[in-house]
Amino acid sequence: MARSSEVSGVAHAAGEWGPWLSRPASRWALSGLTVSLALGMLLLAAVVGFLHEDAYILFIYSRHLAETGQISFDLVHGPAEGATDFLWMSLIALGVRLGVDPGFVAAGLNAMGAGALLSAMYRVHAPARWHEGLARLLPLVLLSPFMGAALGGFSVLFYVGLYAQVLVCLLHRRIHAAIGWSVLLCLTRPDAVVLSAGTLLPVLYRFRHERRVLFSFALAALVGGGYFFWRKHYFGEWLPLPLMVKSQGDSLSESLVNNLMVLLPFVALPWLYWRFGSRLSRFDMLGILLPAMLLWSALALAHQSQNISYRFQAPIMVSLLLVALSLRLPSWRWRVLVWLPFLLFGFKTLAGEARYLSSAAYINGLPQLLKQHGVVRPDTRIALTEAGRMPYYLPAQYMDLVGLNSREVAVGGLTVAKIQAFQPGLIFLHHAGTYEMPASDAPFVRVSREDFLQRYWRPNTSTDPVMRAPSVVGDYLRRADRFDTIYFVRYSKRLFHVYAMDSRMVDPVGFEAALAQSQAVPLKSHCLASSYWPCQPR
Repeated sequence: MARSSEVSGVAHAAGEWGPWLSRPASRWALSGLTVSLALGMLLLAAVVGFLHEDAYILFIYSRHLAETGQISFDLVHGPAEGATDFLWMSLIALGVRLGVDPGFVAAGLNAMGAGALLSAMYRVHAPARWHEGLARLLPLVLLSPFMGAALGGFSVLFYVGLYAQVLVCLLHRRIHAAIGWSVLLCLTRPDAVVLSAGTLLPVLYRFRHERRVLFSFALAALVGGGYFFWRKHYFGEWLPLPLMVKSQGDSLSESLVNNLMVLLPFVALPWLYWRFGSRLSRFDMLGILLPAMLLWSALALAHQSQNISYRFQAPIMVSLLLVALSLRLPSWRWRVLVWLPFLLFGFKTLAGEARYLSSAAYINGLPQLLKQHGVVRPDTRIALTEAGRMPYYLPAQYMDLVGLNSREVAVGGLTVAKIQAFQPGLIFLHHAGTYEMPASDAPFVRVSREDFLQRYWRPNTSTDPVMRAPSVVGDYLRRADRFDTIYFVRYSKRLFHVYAMDSRMVDPVGFEAALAQSQAVPLKSHCLASSYWPCQPR
């Protein structure tokens, strides 16, 4: 970015864009309205439905941190870094410590992120009247594609709110504030290191002779380095488990498709920039787009499992939104051309996620029933691929067969020997399309081990951990004759969960009774299943 003595881009926006930049009260009012509306949407998701399967994984870590002081997936295997959103996890743990439901804490944090995002967009767009800001900016936040991930309990709005504040601080030459926001950003998600490199390295080069800026960079580096070495000492690994797992895989075509999809709503942006120009200087434009380009390249080379509602690409969309908001568009018709594709894309994604979260599913109530009926005890060992609802609601000893939460699997991959060493009494997995499915319309089908191996198991040689786990489990069951009962359980029109159990450790009769009850009377919402305030009175 330019030196503080230079005047370019947004630095002279107050003169070019009118008096609204000198009237922060209107911006604060619209941001407050955004927080309120976003909070209502997010709380409604927890009241009328369940949150996303993978969001419950982080809630497990937050609850263990709040209750035991340990960052772990279960209370037997010791510290594990399956939750990469460290700041997010810690803030939710603080709320749980105070007795607040983690889903509600997540909603509050995401709502604040929505307000921060709108505030940044407002400062770039600077509408002449408050109702113009309301009409133009509020839908871009509440109907954004990544809002669906926030409804599911992920940190995406909190994350992009921090990112947007970094960018706006740099545009307004508030370098020290930008560095501070970047530290919080990097503590929230590990891929923020890529974003911070794109935003701050050009600043470091431009201000390399200014001692105060260099001191701020040194302080930020000290905090970041201290955190990095602390987590290496605490968890015993240089990288978080999900990053280790997602670096594996034999196909990146899905990653490329996801990356291209988020660019489609902005396909007209280069032409509009050439046609009408921007209020940003070219250097400021580079400062907004460079981190997005770096993240796009990094994601194209990574396995994007758990990429709900394009949440990994959310900072890319925010950068492009800020560029679109800076254009000198002459009329509302041009604004519609810019923003309507994004809103339609967002509405489609949001509607799909809302439908999924509000649908009744047996898995929402099965863990509680297994606990209630005494089918699974705290000392029962469960190996699984679906590591969200089951461990969150059902105390037991767990192994994550994909490796996102189990160090022994993440390091070196899943093998039959590792499952044998764990000695599970129950295996629960998503077959990831690698098994033959029963030709039955029944809600669940019970088969023998021999029948499963002959008719349904299909080994594969994939290096993708999600695809590999069902194959290795089948190989394990081929050798473990004590697993005598296997269930295929339907959870949508075409998809099944698979349960295999050792009847000496998990009673099939009790399991089937709990399974039938969970399908006959499914739990309706996250809040109804919660034991925390405000869902349950203190």
